[in-house]
This record gives sequence, structure tokens and C-alpha cells, in this order.
Amino acid sequence: MSVHNSSVEFGRIGLVQEKRLEQDFVLWKSYKGDNDVGFDSPLGKGRPGWHIECSSMVFETLALANTPYQIDIHAGGVDLLFPHHENEACQTRCAFGVEIAKYWMHNGFVNINNEKMSKSLGNSFFIKDALKNYDGEILRNYLLGVHYRSVLNFNEEDLLVSKKRLDKIYRLKQRVLGSLGNIDLNFKKEILECMQDDLNISKALSVLESMLSSMNEKLDQNPKNKALKGEILANLKFVEELLGIGFKNPTEYFQLGVNESEKQEIESKIEERKRAKEQKDFLKADSIREELLKRKIALMDTPQGTIWEKLF
Repeated sequence: MSVHNSSVEFGRIGLVQEKRLEQDFVLWKSYKGDNDVGFDSPLGKGRPGWHIECSSMVFETLALANTPYQIDIHAGGVDLLFPHHENEACQTRCAFGVEIAKYWMHNGFVNINNEKMSKSLGNSFFIKDALKNYDGEILRNYLLGVHYRSVLNFNEEDLLVSKKRLDKIYRLKQRVLGSLGNIDLNFKKEILECMQDDLNISKALSVLESMLSSMNEKLDQNPKNKALKGEILANLKFVEELLGIGFKNPTEYFQLGVNESEKQEIESKIEERKRAKEQKDFLKADSIREELLKRKIALMDTPQGTIWEKLF
């Protein structure tokens, strides 16, 4: 983490009288007055600087023994690269002769509809608010789709795209449930190579998207191929365990947002429609379908019976 460029881009400090260089920082801040926090010490009354607080906490609570670094991963916003993280690394190196972290992960900012999210602009957005309208898995898939170092431009349209991507996973999973088989090793290799490339999950999702399209085509051509179905399910299981998406039962996923009493009512309507069709009262059967569709409940007739899902 060189200071030469980062101070210009990310620095929030200026050259003050006590500093020889803009990059200088203090380990112990002097006491300023009655309203300031201060502790007596051999260095004079004062308090620890921000950077030494973090290095101290890492050393006291997390530091690994007998390794060339104290912790595996140190994360934070890209705005903390300099001065905060560089100063942490510097003082830990001097005090203990080791690096504070093996890997540094600096995440990009979050924008709301192309504007930087901030309290001053009044456009702060909380995950708890998004969860009122979107299932957590949809949000997870959405966040995974943007590389952690990139700016995330949060908007409703992209959340809907995320939902459609998940739909593809569950549509394919629905076609192969209960199958047994082995994972496609080339698919696994491609995904892992993406993960090893600076945790490029967005690229891994593109590989997954290609697999979904390819396997759907193959399944259309060979709908009874048990080995193919088993391979597909093994691929999806691997993604589920690695990225935490696609882990629900497809029926559960497509019926999200419908409570138990509503489910019972829908099943009752499906039975009523079934009886109407048996009695060749197709007008009534169509009327029930349309009634449910107005409530965003779509019916699909299959060889195994009628299934339904909640439209988003």
C-alpha cells in the first residue's frame, strides 16, 4: 500500500504545522483541553490515535502466533486505504516485526440511483428495509453480482434482474430434483478459478449463467437422461454450498410471500377448478385461473397435477 498515490486520492488530511510530511501520523494525541479525552502517561497527557487503537485490538484479541502476519484478512472501505490502513500496517510492522494482515480487501462505495449514499443527502438505505420487499436470497444474489472493489449502484431495477437470475436456477433445479450424479469437473474448475481471481464472484455467476442455458438446452433434447439430470443437480449443489444461492426447495422459492392461510385458500381454488374441468365447465375453470392471476398467483398444469407460484 504505497502512500505516494493513495494520499492524493483518498487522503482526508492536510499538511499542518507539526508535520514534516502529509503522511506523518501520531501514535499518541496530546490533550487539548477540558472537553477532550485524556489519560496520564510517560508521553504526557493524551489519548491513543485512531490507528493505534485498531492495531492494539488486533494484537490483543485476534493475532495469530508464530506467523508472518497477525490476521488472515483485513477489510474496509476503499477510503480507509490511506491514511488509516497504511498507518496500521506501518506501526504493527515496527512494533512486532510482522505484517498485520495477509490479505487486504477494500470494498467500493454504495450509490443509490447513481448518487453516493450518505446521511447528508438523506438517501441512506438499510438492508432491513429491503428485506421487507425482497427475500434475503435475492439481495444476496444481487450483492454477489458486483465485484467487492467496484461501486455498487443500488436500484430496484437491478434487484428485479437478480430475481430473474435466481428464477433460472430454481426452474432448472425443479426439473432435476431427486436425481443422482457427479459434478461436471470443468464447470467446478471454472468457478474456482473465478474465486481465486480476487474473489471474482460476478465472473463466477456468468459461468453459472452459461451452464444454466447449456443444461436447459441439453435437458430439452434429452428430458429422460438420468445421468444428465444428476450432473445438473450436482453442479447446482456445488454452487449452493459455495455461494449460498439456490438452496431452497423450488416450490418454497416460487411461493415466497404467501402465508399458510393464503396457501390453503389457493389449494382450495385449485381443487374447485379441477372439479369444474372434470364437469367440462371450462368457463368456470378459466374464471378461477383469472381470479388467482389478478392476485399474482399463476397456475401451471403439469402431468403430475396443477402447481402454482407467486408472481413478483
